[in-house]
Amino acid sequence: QFEYVDKKIFENNKLFYPTKIFNYQNWEWAMSILLSRTIYLEKIKKVVLIPYVDLLNHNPFSTSFVSYRKIPFTDSNEIVIYSDKNYNKFDQLYISYGQKSNIELLNIYGFIVERNPYDSVIIRISISSKD
Repeated sequence: QFEYVDKKIFENNKLFYPTKIFNYQNWEWAMSILLSRTIYLEKIKKVVLIPYVDLLNHNPFSTSFVSYRKIPFTDSNEIVIYSDKNYNKFDQLYISYGQKSNIELLNIYGFIVERNPYDSVIIRISISSKD
């Protein structure tokens, strides 16, 4: 992906995209942020990076979720976290990153979940055409 964008955009516009900033190392960093810290807001159909929400940890059993809504009696909007239970002071709030196997969690977020109910293993079996 980087090679394509580099060739089509960055190389042709060095004044606007200096190599010191628009390079493969920074591309990797930006993609890791995009994949591990952003969330998709279904209501507005956008991927967003929300301060502090990206710090919420994953629990596959959590039904808490993040949403977007209009603030009543104003022209403004807000991000809202709906929790799945009552929390005490200093309790950690969890959200679910989705029904992901441990290999998906490891590849995208860098961790695995012990006793992950969505963990799976792909087994490929080939059958001879003679069978």
